[in-house]
Amino acid sequence: MAEVVAFRPLRRKTAAEKAKENRTELTIILCAALDAIATLIGKPSAAEADFHDCTKVLHELLYVNAWEVRLAVTTTIGLLAQTNVQAKEELCLLNVMPGLIGVLQKGGLEAIKTISILTEEREDACNQLMAIDGGIDLLTSYVQNDDEDADKDDNSSMGQEREEISGSGGGNRKAMERTAEKMRTSQKGRHREASTDSSTSAAEAGGGQTWTALADLEGGLQPGMTEAKTGLKVERPTIVPVASKTEAVSTLRNVATSNLTNRTAITNKQVIPQLVKLM
Repeated sequence: MAEVVAFRPLRRKTAAEKAKENRTELTIILCAALDAIATLIGKPSAAEADFHDCTKVLHELLYVNAWEVRLAVTTTIGLLAQTNVQAKEELCLLNVMPGLIGVLQKGGLEAIKTISILTEEREDACNQLMAIDGGIDLLTSYVQNDDEDADKDDNSSMGQEREEISGSGGGNRKAMERTAEKMRTSQKGRHREASTDSSTSAAEAGGGQTWTALADLEGGLQPGMTEAKTGLKVERPTIVPVASKTEAVSTLRNVATSNLTNRTAITNKQVIPQLVKLM
């Protein structure tokens, strides 16, 4: 006797589920296209190629919702501006700076290198950056010493332990063990933070992007991000690689040497103390 199988109709996907799938597929397609463009830019013929239509598309893609696309576009703009002089001029005329600052506000360190490339020997790009409220403050915040507050807390705690040890004449073995354990824990924590940021550093250097599901990007701070010390609403990586700080310093130098007005404005921003801390 044949087995009777009950008919179970497939559940229809809701409009929200379909929209999410479409967004994910579109994100994958756009990122693949941007990778192809980056490959073309890397060829010797790219220096003389016409990227007029490409620059317009890149400018528009800086404002899409998909975070992966915005990061890939930011890197591609930097590569294109570094390779093709005409494309760099067109990008400056389009004023991509607000879009790049928007990426940086969300913690995209790739934007620092791209901004540095665009502002090099381009007074108009420097003026565009200066015109953005809080833009220079944001760059300066990435130059500051990330471990400064942590060091203060550690030093305060270690100081208390040293007082306990000295108060007991140096014979309190338990206090010495606690101090050593705190030092080991603090060092391990910083090593973990530095390792989580290595993917961002690789992407900044022109390597692969960090891919994250769209569902994880729709709200809140990203993993390893915290509020920056600036007036803007910023999601900032806890640990900023030295390479990113160097690019930020280069950008500040480009702006300061572009004209006297910008130099005066940079000086008034109290950037020099931050640079001294970096040194």
